[in-house]
Amino acid sequence: MFTIHQALDTIARDLASVAGECASFEAQTILMHYLGSTRTALFINDSHALADVQLDAVLAAVAKRHTGMPLAYVLGVAHFYGRTIKVTPDVLIPRPETEELVSYVISQEKKDPALFLDLCTGSGAIAATVCEERPQWQGIGLDISEEALAVAKKNCNQNVMLVQADFLAACAPRCSFDFIVCNPPYITKKEYADLDRQVRDFEPQQALVGGDDGLFFYRLLAQQACTLLKPGGRVYCEIGANQKKSVEALFDIKEFTTIKTTRDMSGHERIFYAKAFL
Repeated sequence: MFTIHQALDTIARDLASVAGECASFEAQTILMHYLGSTRTALFINDSHALADVQLDAVLAAVAKRHTGMPLAYVLGVAHFYGRTIKVTPDVLIPRPETEELVSYVISQEKKDPALFLDLCTGSGAIAATVCEERPQWQGIGLDISEEALAVAKKNCNQNVMLVQADFLAACAPRCSFDFIVCNPPYITKKEYADLDRQVRDFEPQQALVGGDDGLFFYRLLAQQACTLLKPGGRVYCEIGANQKKSVEALFDIKEFTTIKTTRDMSGHERIFYAKAFL
């Protein structure tokens, strides 16, 4: 018989080799998931015994984590903007930087009804979140991966239409979107080779690598976005920590007026914004 206290201690020690200083946090997260508990309740009820079925599920999760599989994939969920987002190895695990992109969009856009396009939607985390925060908005989530869209369908409500297509190919000119939001693949091929094994071996490469220089999708967006936006429409993108000058140069063309990049909480130039001419 394993109590919650014993399980927390045993799992944390067991995960130390793969999770390092996060081992205790991961042990708590695993138990919370399979016990349907809050973190506080784990410690209040730490003398309670785990049922056999719960213990079996916990041990199976720990075994998967030992392969190097990220915890979000092990559990099938990630936490994003105060919500639980379903994830599989067919989609990227949403990052805190992308939460900041969502916050920026919500802060910049009016609360009026709006139609937006979420490119490279992946898990649908961005589209799902902004539509929950702004129920009057409607969006199209676009991705080339059928498997990714199957995940997004589980996360998005009826305000988001999901479309399988190769980037902008499915969008007719003058679709009249109020804004476009995009977290595209932006890692270079060289950077990909140097990624942590837990990312490189488990997360989808096509959702990470943006060509040799990481700028492939930004080039397409700069060239085509204005044909899809209303006059004065906005583009919001997450960019790599060292891509500010390169991405701003791509958008420094006659179709756009305001161009700026905002720092994330880590101090990196991460959130790109451009406004089309009226």
